[in-house]
Amino acid sequence: MPRSAPTGLTRKTRHATSPTGTASSGSRRMMCGVTGLPVPTGGQVPDVLEGGGRLVAVEGTWTLSIDTPIGEQKTVLALHRDGDRLTGSLDYRTDSLEIIDGTISGDDAGWKVVKTLNVLLRTKVTVAFTVTVEGDSMRGKADAGKFGTFDVTGRRG
Repeated sequence: MPRSAPTGLTRKTRHATSPTGTASSGSRRMMCGVTGLPVPTGGQVPDVLEGGGRLVAVEGTWTLSIDTPIGEQKTVLALHRDGDRLTGSLDYRTDSLEIIDGTISGDDAGWKVVKTLNVLLRTKVTVAFTVTVEGDSMRGKADAGKFGTFDVTGRRG
C-alpha cells in the first residue's frame, strides 16, 4: 500500500554506502520522506511513489483562468497538500474562498469552493473544480451547478 505523501521533504540524512555496504567518506544525502530514496541533486522529489503511483507537485500559488459566458475570470489559487488531501484558498475579486473537499490522485486534482452571490438573499453557489496537473500547468472544468460548467486553465506562479 503506498504511503501518503508529506507536505515536504524529510530532512533525514544518511551516509552513502558503497556496493559492499560500507559507509563512504562523509558524503550525506537528503532522503525523500515519501519513498525513502535519496533526493536527486537540486532538491527535486522523485515523481514515483512506492507501488508505482505518481507524486505530482500541486502545492503552491496558481493563476487560474475560467472561461465563462461573461468573459474570462481570473483567480489566484493557493494549494497545500497533505497526503491525498488538498487545502488552501481561492482568491476571487475581494473574496478569499476556502478550499473544501480537496483531493489529489495521480495527475488529477479536485476541490470545491462556496461563493455567496447575493449577501441579502444569501444565494450561494458551490463550484467543483476538476483538473489534470502537468508540471506548472493545469487544465480542467469548473462545475457551478445550475450556472453551468466552464473550462479552467492554470499556471503556477
